Amino acid sequence: MAVFSHCCIQRIKADSKWNLGGLLPEEKPELQRFLEQRRLEQHREREQALKPLSDLEQELCKRRQKLMAYEQEELRRREDLEKMPELVRMRNNLRHISISGC
Repeated sequence: MAVFSHCCIQRIKADSKWNLGGLLPEEKPELQRFLEQRRLEQHREREQALKPLSDLEQELCKRRQKLMAYEQEELRRREDLEKMPELVRMRNNLRHISISGC
């Protein structure tokens, strides 16, 4: 095993920067590190999307879709109630009360 002086190590490190065509990983600018990280995450997401879903994941997707559909329907119903004149809302409430009271 060869023993290098501090000066020699620094020179090798400096030369390797130029030979690698860029900066060493710990010396990369923040933006470049961020872009590389984002690129890796997108690559992982693409690979994950290509994998077939397990039975559990399929069931979870179905439940999420049903829940979203229910939430959208509930939102539409509330918007319709807000748009409805107060007189009509009161009349509908009275109908429900009189039907349940019989």
